[in-house]
Amino acid sequence: MVFYHLLSALGYKARWIVDWSDHCWIEIEICGVWVHMDPSVAVWDDKDMYKRDWHKQHMFVLAFRHSTCEDVTEAYADSMVLARQRRNLPDNIVVRLLVDSHARCGLVS
Repeated sequence: MVFYHLLSALGYKARWIVDWSDHCWIEIEICGVWVHMDPSVAVWDDKDMYKRDWHKQHMFVLAFRHSTCEDVTEAYADSMVLARQRRNLPDNIVVRLLVDSHARCGLVS
């Protein structure tokens, strides 16, 4: 969280990424592209490290920014088909939950 706030204070567009099972990291927008940064393990631009090196089987990976919450699981998961099976929730329910959370928190998508 500290690195996210530091980047934001320096004027960078950053978002806090949460793997709902046990880890979080940062993405920073560079030239319109969100780039992975994990300061806890000193890794830059390697979204596949979690599935390759940590053998993660993601279910939910969410990106938080001051005004949004976005499902970015597809960018990190081994397979969205498998991630959806692990979720055991239809996509329309996931979308509705994100939209509802935005409304409750007064966020703008």
